[in-house]
Amino acid sequence: MLHAMIGLGGCDNNTLQSDEQVVNITLRDKDTITIQNYIQGKWKLIYGEGGFVSGLIHHFDNCTAEFTAGNQYITGRTGAGQDTSVYYWQKCALCAGSSDSVYVMFPRMLLFEEIKDDTLIYSNAPMLMSEPVTYYLIKVEN
Repeated sequence: MLHAMIGLGGCDNNTLQSDEQVVNITLRDKDTITIQNYIQGKWKLIYGEGGFVSGLIHHFDNCTAEFTAGNQYITGRTGAGQDTSVYYWQKCALCAGSSDSVYVMFPRMLLFEEIKDDTLIYSNAPMLMSEPVTYYLIKVEN
């Protein structure tokens, strides 16, 4: 499904069992407890879109992001080690590119948009970053 759409033919395709539900939820308008409950765990970074060139696709190999119950954000790449930072939430007016107030994860300045068809979508907060990138991740088994 997602693998075919973005051309990852060599990746494992773990299909859902019939009793599992696909997750679809908007996160940008939720409180921090709800956001944390949905993002907690380990995710594989598939690609990013945007940056200095709008629409530019950035492909990532073997990159992961993990959000722990202890407010740690752990990023890593197979064979290259990990980077761990402690995060906190701050309500930010205008960070979403509109008049809405949203919660942003600092110090990385990440705005969690949604989970769509089990794909976590977040970006650098548009009003805090001059050239935001939107990232697309899928959940992996721990």
